[in-house]
Amino acid sequence: MRLLQEERARAAAAEDSAARAAADVQNAVNGHVNAVTGAVVDAQAVAGQLSGVQEREKLRAAMRLLQEERARAAAAEAAAAGANYRRQRGAWRWR
Repeated sequence: MRLLQEERARAAAAEDSAARAAADVQNAVNGHVNAVTGAVVDAQAVAGQLSGVQEREKLRAAMRLLQEERARAAAAEAAAAGANYRRQRGAWRWR
C-alpha cells in the first residue's frame, strides 16, 4: 500500500512538472507571437515609406526574418502541444 502511495505521489509530481513545462513553453510561444505581431506592424510601416531597389531589398530581408520568427513560433507551439499531449497521456496512465 505504501509503495502504491509513493508511486502515485511520484506520478502527481511528474504531472505537475510537465504542466509547469507546458506553461513555460506556452509563455515562450506567446512571446514569439508578440514579436511576430510587432515585426508585421514594423514591416508594414516601413513598406509605406520605402522606394527604390535598396529599400525593397531591406524590406525583403525584414520579411525573411519575419518568416523565420513565424517558423520558430510554430515550432515552439508544436513543442507545447507535444508536451501537453505527453503530460495528458502520462496522467491517463496513472488513473
